[in-house]
Parts: sequence; C-alpha cells; structure tokens
Amino acid sequence: MINLDFVTGLSRSRNQYDSIWVIVDQLTKSAHFLPVIANYSGDDNSKLYVKEIRRLNGVPVSIIFNRDGQADRTIHTLEDMLTACVIYFKEKIKVTDSLSYEEEPIAILDCQVQKLRSKEITSVKVLWKNQNTEEATWKSEDDIRSRYPGLFKIGLRLSLEVLLSRRLVPTEKKCVQLVSLLYSGRPISFVLLLCPVWADNFYQDTTVTFGDQRAQIQDGGRVLALSLDKISGSGFQSKNEYLFGRFDVQLKLVPGNSAGTVTTFYLSSQGAGHDEIDFEFLGNSSGQPYTVHTNVYSQGKGNKEQQFRLWFDPTSSFHTYSIVWNSQRIIFLVDNIPIRVFNNHEALGVAFPKNQAMRVYASLWNADDWATQGGRVKMDWSMAPFTAAYRNFNTNACVWSAATSTSSCGGSKTDSVNNAQTWQTQELNARERNRLRWVQQKYMIYNYCADAKRFSQGFSPECKRSRF
Repeated sequence: MINLDFVTGLSRSRNQYDSIWVIVDQLTKSAHFLPVIANYSGDDNSKLYVKEIRRLNGVPVSIIFNRDGQADRTIHTLEDMLTACVIYFKEKIKVTDSLSYEEEPIAILDCQVQKLRSKEITSVKVLWKNQNTEEATWKSEDDIRSRYPGLFKIGLRLSLEVLLSRRLVPTEKKCVQLVSLLYSGRPISFVLLLCPVWADNFYQDTTVTFGDQRAQIQDGGRVLALSLDKISGSGFQSKNEYLFGRFDVQLKLVPGNSAGTVTTFYLSSQGAGHDEIDFEFLGNSSGQPYTVHTNVYSQGKGNKEQQFRLWFDPTSSFHTYSIVWNSQRIIFLVDNIPIRVFNNHEALGVAFPKNQAMRVYASLWNADDWATQGGRVKMDWSMAPFTAAYRNFNTNACVWSAATSTSSCGGSKTDSVNNAQTWQTQELNARERNRLRWVQQKYMIYNYCADAKRFSQGFSPECKRSRF
C-alpha cells in the first residue's frame, strides 16, 4: 500500500521543476521524492511512476491519493528539512532562493580521447563539490580548462585524497541531497529514520585479509569486490573491534552458476571460545535460489542455525543486509525486513554473545564439500572467477579499545550502552513482528528448533519460547 501527495508552490528550478511528488510505502516506511512540474498531466505522472517507482517496488496492492498521518509526517519532515537546509547552508554552499547552488569542480577523475576522422576530442570526468563519485560527469576538456584552469593544477594525483575526504556528516549529506533535488532533476529515495545516511570507506575502515588482488576496492572506497578462483578466495575485515552496534552492507551476490561458493558477512571475536553472528550466502546452480544461512555462536558453541530463501534475485542488484546486536537481542534484517531474532535467554541457561568485542568480516570462498545440496553439487571452475560486490558498508556501533578496555559508548563493557542509540534497545514492533512471521512462514527452509533428528536429546531451552 502506498500513499501519494505533492509538495507544491516551490520556486522554479533551472529545469522548471516547481513541485515534489512524495510517495510513501506504508509497510516499509520508505519514501521516494520525485521532482515534477505542477501542470504535469496524469499521463506524465503515470510514466514517471512506472520509470522510477514500479521498477523498484513492483505494483502496489492499493494507492491512497490523500494524506494520512504517516504521509503528513513525511511531508512535514521534508518541508522542515528543506527550510532548515536552506537556512543552514545558504552561505556554506551558496544556496539560492530557488533551492539550487552553483556547481564547483574539485577533481578530475579520468580522461578519454574520442578519435574522429579529422580530429580528436578529449573529455575529462569531473567530480563536483557536494556530489558523490557516481554523479561525476564527462565534460569537454577545453571547456573545463577555460572555465576552471586551476583544476588542472590539482590533476589526477590528488583525486584519491579528494575521494577519501568525502565523508559528509549525516545531516549535511541529507541536506545537500534535498537542496539539490530540484536542481538536479534526479529522484531521491531513502528510508526515513531507518537507513544509515552515510557509509564507511573501505580504504579507511577495512583491511584485506586474504586473496591479494582478488579483493579490489573501487569507486573511491565505496565498493569492494571479492573474487574466487581455483587458487584462492578473498576477504576483508574491519579495522575496529566493536561491542554492540548496527552493521549494514549492501551486497550483490555471485550471478549465474554459483554452486559451491559461500559469500559471507559476519561478526566474530577470536579464540577457541569465540562469539560469532553469521550471514552466509550459499550458492547454487543457475536458476536455483540462494540459501541464506544464519547462525549465532557464544563462547565457542553454535548449533543455532536458521536458513532462508529470498523473495528476490540477490544477484541482479544490491540489497541491504543488517545485523543489530545489543545486550538483549540480535536481529537479522534483509532490506530492513527482520528475518530472525535471537533473544538473550541467559536466564534459561542459554549463552549469549555480550562480553567479547568482535570485528566485521566478509569473504568469498570455496565450500563445495558442503555448501550446495550438502556437497553433492560441486564448483564449475569454467565459470571462474566468481565475483561478489559489497558497497555502502556502515557501522553505527560502539568501538572497543583493547588497549584501554573501554568502549566509545561508555567506560567499560557493562557501561557500553550508556550513550542512547536506537539500536541499543531495538526490538520489533507489531508491524515488524508481522513481517518476521511472514518471512519465517514463507521463506524459512531450516530451523534448528524443529530438527528433532539432529537434537534427539531435546531442543535448546529458547526453542520453547515464541519466535515472534
């Protein structure tokens, strides 16, 4: 179910946009903001909806054309943010009264030469201030050189430094996106109050652990691609250790025949009695679905597996996988939909990971002895190298210092939840419990709490408690 409404009466932009079409998904609370012109016809709006919204979310069950409470709050939030951003950034980014700003180039990322019959045309890829690398544009070298001669004194040598410094604080990045909405003519989509607004940088925040050149950091640190061949797989880990937090990454899995491959995103401490929280993606033959394998280890003991299919193709585009870990529970989410909750049942004698700091790990490796149909389907090495891509890695978490035994959220392990953050007390509301029930009833394919053959001596105590 979606709700549609318009914010009108805005100053006209260079592209003649004077309104924002607000589309809110009532289930996921995702909001899409499309720049439009007030006198667009119904046919114009329909084509825009199909182009920008239906391709992402499919066809809704129902459409509401007037505001309800949720849409009202979304629109009021948008209006407040636009107003605040114009006031706050008017001098900083030279915002005009028409909600646009003068673009300023800050680096040249690449160049190319197009050979014609009688001449050559040189173009340069320009990174603009207040925009990310995906928005870099190709321009005529002669034009850029005449308008911004100083830019060529910077050259390509400093491009990496510029990219690594592009870590805007959340408020600024959100404001720049909103203020530039009408100027750019590009639609913006994000989940209000749910999604991380900015991402960590793979150059600065991770270390390649194995695979050498099979792990490639791309797009100025925003993307990290892992590959697997007959010689080796590859992987990386976070530079920091954490004691509780929310951890997100967007992941596009190995396409085609991925049988035998395992792609991972997980938290783990070190040592024989380690703690671990796992997302593992088990590949399959072409046309067959991936298996999402989840597990929780505490003090070296696991055996808490639940497995799922996905309701989409995880190889065709990026999807967000998240782990929320606090002292009361662990929540596994896919595109912000909870698929599993592991609660703290220490009172029942069930160990729970809460005393060991963990790093974030990711890897792509060969597990054809067990990963696909119990090892019956092996790797097809003619398809190698196999590649999975990670992007928008984000850690909103308490950084643990082993040297001082202190947390960035408080003085000690027991104090590490002192600075209030949503994830620190996060639990499921009624709507999220319904989504969890939907996933587990339709897409769960294995639950350790239902495997009587494996646990013939009886199930673990938490299995007697409601999953929802």
